[in-house]
Amino acid sequence: MTNSHHRCECNCADAYTLLVELLDGDCCDATRAELRSRIEACPHCFEKLGIEEEVREILRRSCAAQAPLRLRQRISISIRVQRFS
Repeated sequence: MTNSHHRCECNCADAYTLLVELLDGDCCDATRAELRSRIEACPHCFEKLGIEEEVREILRRSCAAQAPLRLRQRISISIRVQRFS
């Protein structure tokens, strides 16, 4: 199912999953480059990428101290479970 607001060959719902994978850094450099290329091919998805990058950068700057790794992992898993259930 494509987004009706634009014309492209991508499935924007799938592209969002790729966007999250790209920004979470859960892939190698080659895969990251391929994902970025696919997302950049769709203006709507590319806009979403920019917004998500900005939000993540604001969050990074607003946190003075980093949460412990185990806490971050639990939160990340919880978000993914909520998103896909």
